[in-house]
Amino acid sequence: MFAATDPFYMLMLFRNFSDVFVVWDRSAQIKFIKPSKITLYAKYSLSSDLLESIKKEVTEKGESNYVFKIELIDRNGTVHALIERTVYIATKEHYKNKKGMTQSTRFSQ
Repeated sequence: MFAATDPFYMLMLFRNFSDVFVVWDRSAQIKFIKPSKITLYAKYSLSSDLLESIKKEVTEKGESNYVFKIELIDRNGTVHALIERTVYIATKEHYKNKKGMTQSTRFSQ
């Protein structure tokens, strides 16, 4: 169940922002509610308002983390698992500077 939700939000955000931002899967967690041997469904969506909000926040702050909640449900609407996926987004400049600081700190010790 967990693996079925793996790349979607990261890939959707990457598709929208890869020209100006760095996009990573950062972390994920799952809460199993009910075992299942039947087909489960999940809905993934990013509204234009959310995309604009992300763009504005990351541009202003340089980086941010976004948590997306996913329900795996059966055809009757019964929830079998709840997943939270965290995606990291940063401006390419901020990420480059942060990466440089991390590497120079590591090598100067």
